[in-house]
Amino acid sequence: MTNYNKSYICIVFSGILLGTIPIFAKLLTQQNIGSLIQILSRLVIPIITYLIFIFFFTRDSNFFPNRNEYPLFLINGLLLFLAFTTYILSIFLGTSPVKAILLIKLHPIFALILANTFLKEKISFNKLFAIIIGVLGAAITIKFWEINSLIVMQKSDFFALANSILYASIVVYGRYNIGNELSNPFNMTIWSFIFAFTWLIFFIFVILIFNESYLISSMLKFNFNYKVLLYIIGMGILSTALPYMLMYYGLKNISSSNAGILLLIEPISVFILAAFILKDKIYLYQLVGGSLILSSYSLLYIKD
Repeated sequence: MTNYNKSYICIVFSGILLGTIPIFAKLLTQQNIGSLIQILSRLVIPIITYLIFIFFFTRDSNFFPNRNEYPLFLINGLLLFLAFTTYILSIFLGTSPVKAILLIKLHPIFALILANTFLKEKISFNKLFAIIIGVLGAAITIKFWEINSLIVMQKSDFFALANSILYASIVVYGRYNIGNELSNPFNMTIWSFIFAFTWLIFFIFVILIFNESYLISSMLKFNFNYKVLLYIIGMGILSTALPYMLMYYGLKNISSSNAGILLLIEPISVFILAAFILKDKIYLYQLVGGSLILSSYSLLYIKD
């Protein structure tokens, strides 16, 4: 198997695992767990997981980066933190979850634009056609025709749109750093999460300074039991630690614009996992949308 094929598989599995986010988010919400706790679980659990892996399996002396890498991690950590929070804010401020997901699934378009602008990746007919088919497929899987005020943008919708741009930026920035060997995938992942957690602490500190503590308390609901613990660990490892590690390894050999399209497999993962875990039904429109997403992959199975 070629390195390109291995990277292709890494990106696809990353998208599949990212599809567990809505599942765990719904399970935690049902347990009355606030959004801030969910964000913390997506930052703290991966850090703990990576550190345990280093201690028991690698003891890699390259774990501590050189000083030139720290600015890279600081920026990427900020992108991660903002990506994790903008989606929550869009829902918190009134955007319907379905509309938020649709806006977020526009990320391949932004990835294509950013990659062309900053990385000089070519915009080919295959990529454009694959994006159109893939985004259309993702829109169908979430029944975009049932969204109220689809065209009208309210303030909260811009947070979801910002999330889409940030998600694309994470992919493009990761490709830039790893593709140019400015950092390795493992360090890029763990140190970005460490800095993302630092940004979260800074964000909480700023909110407290401006006496907006009610925002924290409204998102800090916590009801501990063994189910909550399992869901938090699951969200931290399956929904975050593993997919981001796989994504950064995949970006060694996959262009960021192609990676953005491959990550669209997430909606397929969501409705399949929801059927097994939440006992939801699988509908024809989901199969049609999923088929369109998978068909877009055939246009990308040629190395750039």
